[in-house]
Amino acid sequence: YVPDARGTGRSSLVTCSNQPSFDIDPKNTRIFEQCIDELSANFSKVLPFYDTYNSARDLQTLRLTISGKVAFYALSYGTFVMNAYLQQGGLADTVVLDGPVPP
Repeated sequence: YVPDARGTGRSSLVTCSNQPSFDIDPKNTRIFEQCIDELSANFSKVLPFYDTYNSARDLQTLRLTISGKVAFYALSYGTFVMNAYLQQGGLADTVVLDGPVPP
């Protein structure tokens, strides 16, 4: 199983009404601040649940629904989530951590 964290994979892209481009002067951060403010207002009820702890809990829920042996493959940020999952007492028969990266 290679699970996606909440908000990735088959989820839709989250954008601002005035989406910043990559060619903006990095000294002018106002457009980014406006975008963050807009996203925070639009998603204030769900943003608190998009974190590593809840992603690890999602893995536990997934694991409890599967019978038989389970192997998890974690890549990049997924290695950080998998570490949190294991620290919360998560179980797996095999875990592969590929390219560990902090959040």
